[in-house]
Amino acid sequence: MRFFTDKRKLFTILILLSILFTSFFHLDVLFADETEQENVPWPTAPSIYGTSAILIDADSGAVLYANNVHEKLYPASITKIMTGLLSIEHLSMNDTITYTDDVLNSLPGDASKLGLMSGETTTIHDALYALFLRSANDAAVGLAKKISGSEQAFGELMTERARQIGALDTNFVNSTGLHDDMHYTTAYDMALITRAAMSNSEFSAIWGCQNYTLAATNLSESYRIWHTHSLLVSTSNYYYPSAIGGKTGYTDEAGRTLVTAARKNGLTLISVIMKSDNEHIFSDTASLLDYGFQNFTRVNIKESETRFGTDSSGIPVINKLYGSSAEIFSLSGDTILIPANLSLSEIPYTIEFLDTPDNNVVASITYEYQGNYLGKASLLMNLSNSSQIPLSKPQKAENSSDISSSIKETASINIYILVGILVSCLVIGFILFKILRFRHKMAQMKKRRTYK
Repeated sequence: MRFFTDKRKLFTILILLSILFTSFFHLDVLFADETEQENVPWPTAPSIYGTSAILIDADSGAVLYANNVHEKLYPASITKIMTGLLSIEHLSMNDTITYTDDVLNSLPGDASKLGLMSGETTTIHDALYALFLRSANDAAVGLAKKISGSEQAFGELMTERARQIGALDTNFVNSTGLHDDMHYTTAYDMALITRAAMSNSEFSAIWGCQNYTLAATNLSESYRIWHTHSLLVSTSNYYYPSAIGGKTGYTDEAGRTLVTAARKNGLTLISVIMKSDNEHIFSDTASLLDYGFQNFTRVNIKESETRFGTDSSGIPVINKLYGSSAEIFSLSGDTILIPANLSLSEIPYTIEFLDTPDNNVVASITYEYQGNYLGKASLLMNLSNSSQIPLSKPQKAENSSDISSSIKETASINIYILVGILVSCLVIGFILFKILRFRHKMAQMKKRRTYK
């Protein structure tokens, strides 16, 4: 019986070691600043008529306004943002398209067209201007078939590219946005797609052009076309001087859809409104952009973050958490958008340390205000001093002048040490088990000799 009692003791010891092990060590380090968030309310946004609308910062991805942004709706011709992006990524601007009856006859009679004729040839460059400025469906289908051979195959490529961008609630089946029950997206996804497209300089140059002269083709003379997006046209009543690009859309099922980008005072904003109408779509977009420009400002983390404190050389005092005065860490120069009536010191943050450094990034700093994501920065490891980084857990700051007293800590060490300690516990447990088993056998043998 004693052997089984000893076994129970052994198992109890191992369980206690496991509890101690898992409670002391974690796979990441999280410091959370608990700055009071309720003193200053989030800026009041205008009322938007459309079923769904969103305003984001093109640089950080911060969402400044959101209403029903994940509802799946029909996009109409804002679909062509993806069509244009894929065309730029897959084709050369000097390539040509010859428009056949197969392309031209696939479109309904009331669809927006450039008026191309069977056998007419244009460059990819001119087809893209027709796509964005005139929302030409004949150009869209020509581009799709040039890339994928068919609308169906191109729709699959569009959806795959959307997934890569992070637009997970989107399914495209054609290049035009002409109605199909299975062709849908969300305002949030369209903002992500537009942000990705705007990172391409060729895309940005084309979709923001107020007018363009199409070159003569084998069947027609050159002529000028104008953008259908009223905020981009200087002669329009809705002209918005800060607008730098956009795409209109309309079908009976989708209503009015509109994507707009604007730049002012160092901010680049993207607005998406879906399922609106003629009366509200342009004025609501202007109001949404005004809201963003008037209520938010951009700050540089490296220049503005003061809560960690710095030593005489400007190195964040977060180094002291590791018990080292060496210049181990520095902040990245990332910028984020914050409400204009707040300072960065009033924006709560979390710092999440990576298990192992990614290049010289050892942690990410996420800023949020009242549940609204504002952006991220990085904590960098100075590579010349990387050998000085200890593998043990961070230490508590000794006083509030070192780092904010509201920071909470959970411990962390390198994953390889975790594995090593776990293996050591198992080895020790196995050895103890063998010792107890040997003692049990010896006791049994002694007992038998005694009875003899």
